[in-house]
Amino acid sequence: MDGQEWADDDVPIRPPLPKDDRIWRHPSEMGQVSLEADLPSGRPTWAIAVGAGLLGAAVTAVTLITVVGLQRPSSKSQTRAVPAVSTGLSPATTAEVVVTPPPTTRKVSTTRPPSPTTGLPAVVVPTTVPPPPTTIPVVSRPWLVGLRTTAVDGSLATGLAVIVRADGYLLASAASIAGQTAIEVSLPGQGPVKAQVAGVDADTGTAVLHVDLQNLTVAPLGSALGLTADSAMAAIDHSGGHPVTLNRLICDGQNLDGSALKRQLCVKTTTEVGAAVMQNDQVVGLVTARDTDNDSMMAVPIDIAMASVDSIIRTGAVHRPWFGISWSSDLHLTKVDPQSPADEAGLTVDDVVIAVGNHQLESSGQLMMSVWSKVADTPVVMTIERNGERMDVQVTPRDAP
Repeated sequence: MDGQEWADDDVPIRPPLPKDDRIWRHPSEMGQVSLEADLPSGRPTWAIAVGAGLLGAAVTAVTLITVVGLQRPSSKSQTRAVPAVSTGLSPATTAEVVVTPPPTTRKVSTTRPPSPTTGLPAVVVPTTVPPPPTTIPVVSRPWLVGLRTTAVDGSLATGLAVIVRADGYLLASAASIAGQTAIEVSLPGQGPVKAQVAGVDADTGTAVLHVDLQNLTVAPLGSALGLTADSAMAAIDHSGGHPVTLNRLICDGQNLDGSALKRQLCVKTTTEVGAAVMQNDQVVGLVTARDTDNDSMMAVPIDIAMASVDSIIRTGAVHRPWFGISWSSDLHLTKVDPQSPADEAGLTVDDVVIAVGNHQLESSGQLMMSVWSKVADTPVVMTIERNGERMDVQVTPRDAP
């Protein structure tokens, strides 16, 4: 094949078949055709070309809109690109924020500031906020139960009570049950239970309730005798815990109806009436009323409250213990009533009271609380100092005259 372009140049060329026996035609065998022969008269070729172009563009636009609509996300999940704010550690990138708002929640708008790296405008991203609660939260302590009271006019109110005895006795604020015709207690694991008023202590602003149940979980009761201004305390109510600061160990106040409140703890806190005051996971008081200062509350010491509970359960009424003594701020006796329990026990003026029972005294308020928390007709050992000598004296208080 060297020097040859085709290897079969010497092969003779056969003549073509007659045109009637072929399915193709040579251009020389075709008649001359005019491109404008079939066009309507009076319509130029450029007009038809422009019309065809517009028609094609319209078809293309419709096709694109249809395809994009099928690929868009549903209304329940919207995705948008948000410029990421640069942290200085890496270049800003573009992140996707997917928002899926539940149909039952409210929407608010959270505005993101312009990106310091791109200068793009702020982006508003919808977020969801849970609806406000429509029911009272469940109290987290099994011994702190909710109250629902019904007034004469049919209006409803809520409150709190502390379980103080397993046989169905509860301690509540007297203000929460005043003027109420029906009281229900919400106990853990049970439906509402009707409660009866066993008695009221007007002086301390407390009430003793009773439900016909047994084996209740009793509150861990402590003592307010050792409280000081530095004591870490909390008030437990429906919404949780609130810090409590002690202003005065013993003070007198006024109830909402104008009646006097005695033998109270003056505390600074924001809570509701009926809340339990706790220290070291023990109940040391019960909030009875709000003071004139919005941040101040009155709370009965649990020691005094339990003396009232015991008296009401035993006798159906409150019986105050009477010792027949008065004292100064430095715990010196300033008066001993004649023929009083203290006089009969041998106490005299100028005796210094050092302890009542097993509690060492450091203030006049502690002596007040120690005396008022005792029960009539129950012997009490008082430690005194007389002329530099200490001695124990047994005193049996009687009902206050």
